This record gives sequence, structure tokens and C-alpha cells, in this order.
Amino acid sequence: MGEGSVPPALFVEIDHNALIIVNLPQLEIFDSVEERTRLQFLSGRKLGQDLRKKHKKVEVTGVCQVAMCWFNVATKDSPRPSRDPHRREGLAIACAEDESFQQKMWVYEVIRSGGCVDLVKIPGEPVMSASVGLAAFFAGFRTANLHESDARHEFKRLLERFWELTQRDFNK
Repeated sequence: MGEGSVPPALFVEIDHNALIIVNLPQLEIFDSVEERTRLQFLSGRKLGQDLRKKHKKVEVTGVCQVAMCWFNVATKDSPRPSRDPHRREGLAIACAEDESFQQKMWVYEVIRSGGCVDLVKIPGEPVMSASVGLAAFFAGFRTANLHESDARHEFKRLLERFWELTQRDFNK
């Protein structure tokens, strides 16, 4: 982070006691939500296949993703952070415990000064948000033992459920 970025990675908790880091440098390359979601799904599937070769029963009990972000102090008329000249640099940590689209998110302000980097937690409880990426990782892990065509079908169903959810929330 001292050089300005955090490489895309997932921190995966296995059976409440082991942590595996899954590096996903390709996340920065893909432009669409569907491509990034597919990458996270396939990463979960691959990890599930690899782990189940060594262990008969293994479960993902949590997944976190850390990412650099822009944020602002939101008001009713605030522009998106990417368009706000007064935006702030941040580090977002999103965590999920299951395949639902619900996740908790914490944001830290990144303060750079004289070659040093400080993180200052934004006050308040974690924010509840919805995202398809972490749910896709869980779904991919769950499909590790399925035939590839069945896994593709599960991925398609996941995207359809997410689009339905976002359209319903957007149209409220």
C-alpha cells in the first residue's frame, strides 16, 4: 500500500480456523461486473477442488476482500466519489459469511504524509451492503464437485438472482 495500491486478493477463512489468501490480479483488468464475478466464482471453484483433494470435508466460513476506493461525505446532493473534487482516498474491507449478497463493510481513510501511510477508521459501525462478488466465490466453492455444465448453470442462476435483487432495490 505504500506504493499507492493494494493488489486484489480474497482472504478466505476455512473451517473457522485457517486463512488462505487468493490473489486475483486479473480483477483489475476486467471492466464488467459479470467478468469480475465469473473470476471470483471460478476462483472459489478451483480452491474447493484443490482443498477437497486433500480433505474430505472442508467449508469456507468467511471471505473478505480488501480494495482501494474513493469516498466522500455523502449528502443528498453529493456527486459520486469518482466525480467529487473533495473525495478522499480509502481502504475498504468487505466481509461475508455465506452465499447471500449481504456483506459488512468497513472503510478506512488513507492519509499519506512524508512517505508514511496511516489508516484512520471512519467512525461508526460497519455498513451493510450488497455485492455479488463474495457470494460468487462461495457459490463457486460450493460447486467444486459438480460437473462443469452444472457449475455454469449455478453461476448463471447466481447472476440472475443478483440482477433481480438490484433491480428491485433500484426501483423502490
